[in-house]
Amino acid sequence: DGGMTWTTLQTWDSTTTVSNTGQNVVVDLSAYTGVVQLAFWGSNGVGAGASDTEFFVDNFTIDATASASSVEELGFTFYPNPVKDVLNINGLQNIDSAAVMNMLGQQVLNVEPGVTNAQIDMSTLSAGIYLVQVTTDSRTSTIRVVKE
Repeated sequence: DGGMTWTTLQTWDSTTTVSNTGQNVVVDLSAYTGVVQLAFWGSNGVGAGASDTEFFVDNFTIDATASASSVEELGFTFYPNPVKDVLNINGLQNIDSAAVMNMLGQQVLNVEPGVTNAQIDMSTLSAGIYLVQVTTDSRTSTIRVVKE
């Protein structure tokens, strides 16, 4: 729809002061569910022949950590965090799948345990932060895990 139904989260205009070394902006997306699409749009707001405005987006990060309520809704716990080798996930229902993704959004592991007490061997992964999407009974929650 060309952005006609989109929600504006942040606006910069001629009254906005931005440092020449950049600006750090954090946008809380916790009020949104499902697929959230982000777009960056730039305009100098005037007609043809106006000077160009430079617009850069750099070091863009999405931290999709689950809130305590969403993890509790699915009825599972996970430990240890940080994890060295094996991440344990215990659920009230069978865990259909657990997909481990790096911070680039690339899936690096996927398991389909089909049991209430699953183990994910993360020993081959490099140290860093990973997102684990856990699906139980066709519902999914994402947890943030630190790999040592």
